[in-house]
Amino acid sequence: MGVDSTVGPRTPASASEGSGHDRLIDCALEAFAAYGFEGATVRSIASSADVDPTLINYHFGSKLGLWRAVVDRIANQVEALVERFSQMGESSKMIDALVDEVCDNPNLAFFLIKEVSYRTDRFSYFFIALIAPLRDQMAPIIRQEINPDSPDNEKAELIHFLLMGAMVMAIVTRSFRSDSGEMNIDQRFKTDLQTLLRRLIA
Repeated sequence: MGVDSTVGPRTPASASEGSGHDRLIDCALEAFAAYGFEGATVRSIASSADVDPTLINYHFGSKLGLWRAVVDRIANQVEALVERFSQMGESSKMIDALVDEVCDNPNLAFFLIKEVSYRTDRFSYFFIALIAPLRDQMAPIIRQEINPDSPDNEKAELIHFLLMGAMVMAIVTRSFRSDSGEMNIDQRFKTDLQTLLRRLIA
């Protein structure tokens, strides 16, 4: 079944349909981040959330509906982040805020990697909800900083996606570069990542 790529009104971040509903979204994000949409199963997600699998159909209609609910929740986070970006006006501040957000929620990075790796029929919905808003806010600011006299956004968009790719890969590979084998995303890691990403624009 295809995914309607239209991003309509989303459930507000403050809205709740009960703890089972919310736990399912939490556990679904973890499962999709770890195994991808195809690898994650309805039964394992329900088991992790400690609910009956039938609640997934009840709340979301299907596994695909649950995936969309996960995207919508992240989209609410992105929307709040973009609103903060609009008050900043500097790419360095945007980079710092973005790194803080994703490092505090590393499953976002793993989920992003899984979804962009395969151009499935879910991709348009994913891109419109999560990727485009960040690009549309950051790329014009980057363009103003690197070449304010040029109307061409192509280089600025390229730099934006380089920033996003570098950030995501640094986070998802953190455990491989840690002596303990743990994610260990501490303040030093965040500060180093922010500094290095800012240099891509300097």
